[in-house]
Amino acid sequence: MISVNIVDSNTEKVLEKAKLELSILFTENGLSYFIFYRDENKILGLKSFEFEKNEDYFTQASNILAEIIDDENPYDLVRFVVADNKQTIVPEAIFDENNIETYWQLNFETQSQTKLMYHYLSRAKSFIIFSVDESIETLFNNYKGKKSITPSSASFVEFNLKRNKLVENPDLERVYVQVYENYMEVILLQNHNLRLFNTYTYKSPNDLLYYIINLYEQLKISQTESELVLSGFIETNSLLALNLKKFVKIVYFESRNTDYNYFYKFQDIAPHYYFYFLNIS
Repeated sequence: MISVNIVDSNTEKVLEKAKLELSILFTENGLSYFIFYRDENKILGLKSFEFEKNEDYFTQASNILAEIIDDENPYDLVRFVVADNKQTIVPEAIFDENNIETYWQLNFETQSQTKLMYHYLSRAKSFIIFSVDESIETLFNNYKGKKSITPSSASFVEFNLKRNKLVENPDLERVYVQVYENYMEVILLQNHNLRLFNTYTYKSPNDLLYYIINLYEQLKISQTESELVLSGFIETNSLLALNLKKFVKIVYFESRNTDYNYFYKFQDIAPHYYFYFLNIS
């Protein structure tokens, strides 16, 4: 997790919470949140909390949520976003909510003490199925205000499908990679369509390099006439980024979305770190 603490607390104190939206990202090692002021289309700040490895995840998450969420003075909307490597997409044409466990078992084993959930991707015309630990789901359900529960990949897929509707050369293959602490999400877009969505767990940057190179080779993606776009918990000067630039001609990192206004301290962090989380809708 990338450590961030750039909350605009002075502005937040004078605003009504009923005009603010809170988004909370749960990852393997902790959680992050940001506050959005819709009247000014402004992101007021972003803060992360890295958990102690030898302490219970549920307890740590519960304590932090108790500090940032007040049922007596609720936000207009609270979004709970789950980042987990186990996610699978099912086309809308064949989806049946009564069969989500069957779809799930095509890729993953069903784990005890987890809840399978699904989220509709309107632009992809598909449903994404994801799992949530039952104890964490309890935290979500304890909040009685207006809320949503989504997988991290929802904004990753939908934002890029929306953006790719406007590109001048839609036939160009575009590979998007979002990196988390223990896994990465990958999509391949071409001609405004989602050709691939997958997740890959990793233990070292070399694993990521292997998976991306193998993806290019297996799908016969052009190394010279395609784009590779990186985001998430990866440094621009990392050995992984440098090696990818040797393999793929066009590699770049996500830049800040100028559709939003930002608290000025956002200039202190790389815009690609939490790009899709900040562009959740």
